[in-house]
Amino acid sequence: MDFNPVYFTNKLIEAALDRNASDIHFHPRKDSAALTLRIDGTLQDFDQVPLDLFQAVVNRLKIMSNLGSNINNLPQDGRLEYFYKDYKRDLRISIIPSLFGESIVIRILMIKSAIPKLENLGMSESLLNSTREILGLKEGLVLSTGPTGSGKTTTMYALLQTVFESNPNIHVISIEDPIEYQFPEFTQIQVNDNIGLTFPAVLRAVLRHDPDIILVGEIRDRETAEIAIRAALTGHLVFATMHTNDANSTINRFLEFKINPALLADSLKAIYNQRLEKEPCKNCQGTGCDRCHYTGFFGRKGAYELLIIDENKKQELLLPLNSNYC
Repeated sequence: MDFNPVYFTNKLIEAALDRNASDIHFHPRKDSAALTLRIDGTLQDFDQVPLDLFQAVVNRLKIMSNLGSNINNLPQDGRLEYFYKDYKRDLRISIIPSLFGESIVIRILMIKSAIPKLENLGMSESLLNSTREILGLKEGLVLSTGPTGSGKTTTMYALLQTVFESNPNIHVISIEDPIEYQFPEFTQIQVNDNIGLTFPAVLRAVLRHDPDIILVGEIRDRETAEIAIRAALTGHLVFATMHTNDANSTINRFLEFKINPALLADSLKAIYNQRLEKEPCKNCQGTGCDRCHYTGFFGRKGAYELLIIDENKKQELLLPLNSNYC
């Protein structure tokens, strides 16, 4: 039977969706391309495709995501919407040239209905109670921190969804790269550094649009940090993510950005730090079955640390540093 790249590519994407994969990897080697799926944070072997057939899959993915089929020596990024079993998924395609061909990673992004409820994130009851108090704030900066792939954006959207459900008349603007959850009730902005649509540029403009809540997809530089803090000090509730290893080191990151500790103390309200832990499959109680593909695990939940910046924490962590600020 002749190889059909359209059929093969569709079936591969659908197999990944059936397995709740977050990413699909295509890595060309000397004789074939290795196909792997990232499931619950772990890469799992899926298939091998001969290199001569793999190029047809690459071309099919380029066509699906409106990328240049004649470009094979430069990185490319694209996206496509895929409908399967009455659900829509947003697929982000990243292609880079490598020794034996083009390496591809497809990130599978979820839809609004897939945003978990706050109660299903894995927080303890005491942490949930503290979180509900935080969500009652009218202004300030709330951070979700952790390494790449730790679920920071999911936590932020679960928090926003909870606020929105209790008060659907609020004006929420998000600035993201990429937009991982589509939420029609929010004004969502995709940054694009290539045309000057950067986090700082968009954030400055957003402040003129009278938002109640701002979501900053990631604070990665001093300018974004300064504008986010200014927004938090002028009547806005700002949610943002940062890549840090724990809650306390987040403060050090702001100090590395040369942020005034006194302004940080006045604006910062809470820091979540998190990781994702695998959950035993409920269908087989961890022994292995069809549902979990005999791994014993199905799904992940968050493991959280929460640092609330109250008056004591301000004195302990931030204000004494002000004398050293320059």
